[in-house]
Amino acid sequence: MLLLLGSACAAPRLNLASESEPQGASFNSTYERWTRDASIVSFRNMDTTFLISATLRSKAFQRTYAERYCKLYSINDPAERARIETAEKALAENGVAFWVQTYAHNDRWNDLSPKHSRWRLLLIDEAGGEVGPPEITLVGSDSLVELSLFNRSPDPLRKVWHVKFPALRPVASATPRKLTLRLTGPEGKADLVWEVE
Repeated sequence: MLLLLGSACAAPRLNLASESEPQGASFNSTYERWTRDASIVSFRNMDTTFLISATLRSKAFQRTYAERYCKLYSINDPAERARIETAEKALAENGVAFWVQTYAHNDRWNDLSPKHSRWRLLLIDEAGGEVGPPEITLVGSDSLVELSLFNRSPDPLRKVWHVKFPALRPVASATPRKLTLRLTGPEGKADLVWEVE
């Protein structure tokens, strides 16, 4: 028997079109606002099969991320800062992008690459429309850098992925949106949900 355990707290509605976070927001609070976590637990084996953490890479998050990157690496040259900010902003355009961190004791379960994965990732909108990601990329040796930016300690059982979905279908501007990143496979299902506008 499998059970999905997720966060029980209602998350705040987020603005996908916003270019920046609320005044005075720290990187940690920004990271928490845009990140969702879930786990899949097997009571048959009395073990957590899989942990997943996903950060929606919105324009506001990407801007805050670029600022943190430049600060941590003391990048003060205006041209270099502009290059980094432009590259990070581009990741939030022309589709929906996520940082996805996965954790499993069994390396066979900790693989999201399309050729080898035992999991299927979907992005589901408020109308139930679903789409798979054309891009899933494992962050290789840079993973230690990425995790340090997120205040996560290196862990050999954790992997970091860049996942990109196509652009969302248009809706009336007043319509609130619900985006669900669904992970499903033989061991169970996890839904990570963002309320956006």
